[in-house]
Amino acid sequence: IKQNFDVLVQSTNLSAECNDQQKKFLENCKRNIARMGSLIEKILDMRQLETGKILLKYNTIETAKLLEEAVTSLSGWAQEKNIKLQVNAENIPNIEGDPERLYQVVTNLVSNALKFTPEGGSITVTGKSTENSGIKFVEISVQDSGIGIRAEDLKRIFNKYEQVSCDTPKGVRGLGLGLSICKTIVEMHGGTIWVDSKVNSGSTFTFQIPFKQMLEDKK
Repeated sequence: IKQNFDVLVQSTNLSAECNDQQKKFLENCKRNIARMGSLIEKILDMRQLETGKILLKYNTIETAKLLEEAVTSLSGWAQEKNIKLQVNAENIPNIEGDPERLYQVVTNLVSNALKFTPEGGSITVTGKSTENSGIKFVEISVQDSGIGIRAEDLKRIFNKYEQVSCDTPKGVRGLGLGLSICKTIVEMHGGTIWVDSKVNSGSTFTFQIPFKQMLEDKK
């Protein structure tokens, strides 16, 4: 569908010849094709993660750089909504993990924050080192000033196909797979993920990844 749509637009010069209302229809087509593609990718991702068909490709990750790149990739969206999006991740250690998968976790969490944060709000991505029971971790959190989550919904937030926002903004839809995928990827890295939130007081999603693991144990 996407390829045919692109060919149609380019070969007929539709973008230049359409009136304003027709251009709006074209943009709606383009946006919904992209949305369908994203939904299909999430379904396939979830299925592959469940069946163990995805193997993590471990490498040394420059954690601060990964966070900066993930936030930069979504900065345009933040500007459109006039949301202050910033990173606080100085002097955090590198970790061993799959760069693409952990990048996916961060972008999923920031995307969710952008969806549920009203215009003029703020989102802060923070990275730091921490220790628990003698194990050292890198802890990454995404804090927003959004609409928040009801207490009774917090225990279901990482379930598949769950959308538990108390007041989903107009135009925000999805399958409810993003957070479930994040949880699976984090746990595959030996980490944990959780959320702290109150209605009308924003949400903070946090995950921890051990930053020193033997690569051979994971190959």
